[in-house]
Amino acid sequence: MKASEMQDKILHSIHHLDLWIENNGWAGYDPYDIRQYKLYQILAGIYAPKYLRFFTRRMVEYAEKHHPMAVRKGFQIPKRINAKGMGLFARGYLNLYRMKEDDKYLAKADECLGWLLENSSFSGNPSKLGWGYPFTWYAGHKEQHIFPPNTPFSVVTTVAGHAFLDRFDILREWSDVEHAQKCARFLLEDLNRDEINESELCFSYGPLDNNHVINANLNVATFLSRLSRYIDDDDMLHLARKARKFSVSLQNGDGSWFYWAPPDLKFWSVDNYHMGIKLEWLWMVRQYDPEPEDEENLKKGLRYYITNLFDSDGLPKFTPFDPYPYDVHSASQAIATFALLKKDYPAACRSMLVKIVQWTLKNLSNADGSFAYRIYPGLKDQTPHIRWGQAWMLWALSCAARTLHEDSFVNGDE
Repeated sequence: MKASEMQDKILHSIHHLDLWIENNGWAGYDPYDIRQYKLYQILAGIYAPKYLRFFTRRMVEYAEKHHPMAVRKGFQIPKRINAKGMGLFARGYLNLYRMKEDDKYLAKADECLGWLLENSSFSGNPSKLGWGYPFTWYAGHKEQHIFPPNTPFSVVTTVAGHAFLDRFDILREWSDVEHAQKCARFLLEDLNRDEINESELCFSYGPLDNNHVINANLNVATFLSRLSRYIDDDDMLHLARKARKFSVSLQNGDGSWFYWAPPDLKFWSVDNYHMGIKLEWLWMVRQYDPEPEDEENLKKGLRYYITNLFDSDGLPKFTPFDPYPYDVHSASQAIATFALLKKDYPAACRSMLVKIVQWTLKNLSNADGSFAYRIYPGLKDQTPHIRWGQAWMLWALSCAARTLHEDSFVNGDE
């Protein structure tokens, strides 16, 4: 398929998704929004003995899987604006503005960024910016960490921070860099750090835990590396390099990464979208602070990603051992990863990008322009989750459209 034909399909889908967003508004449901309710927690067995927890949780998950909207109506869960979604929407619309130079896209990006500035978790502190999720978040291993709604997290704040820097790259307004610096102030002053050794460290997921999450730590390293180049901050770059080295050093011999890092390693798990995001962040950090080993790490990781987390037709397997569920987040992350890495690895990424885009548009597109959540054996959950699906998909498709646009412009139609 020619690059222009694929680009037309993508832009058509973006147009309909954009119309859905206009009609729906920025608020929506999330796969995790139900978990903050006490009744759900009781039914899901969060407070139950361990020997009962497996069975009670499976019953609640079954109801949520088969009747997602009925469950949310039953619990009277409102639609909410999600800060991570707003950061992703902003980045997607800025990508479209770069490509189309249509002011409506810049206006939508500015609306998202304006909302973020008005809804920071540090509303009483003008020197910092940070955001979390509008619902209770659970994490941890040795003990259960319960994070109240809007607790600022690294993975949310960095998405917003990148959006401000994206805007600066286009408009050169220094206030955007200042906003990104306020994001960095939260990351550097409020996140906990585990100084692994003299050359490695790990940033915590949020300010209330000491979890070691490989992709979240690499996420922080990437953002700080990028920002340090805008403001010429060697101390920030030094910390970013230490965090990056810790995450990269945990790459397995086959090229994969687990989700958790020692000492929090609870189970040996590799999943599609976290593998894809690690490749994206490692590729991105190389644009600002290249290291000699980057090439081999990326090649090994990309080889594992393609070989083990997709089938021969490009379907995104959830884990190397089980394709189900086919998840919109896996699909969108794959689109973004292959679109971005295609610039350096065209032979490996182009065919995968075409396959995953075609499969996604055929199997996950809802009739109203939104995207379905998951496909299970014999069951399709069409819930248009705002952060998990729509925001990630706008960002991913905008990356693909921009990549194909640049290919056609520079190299001629493929």
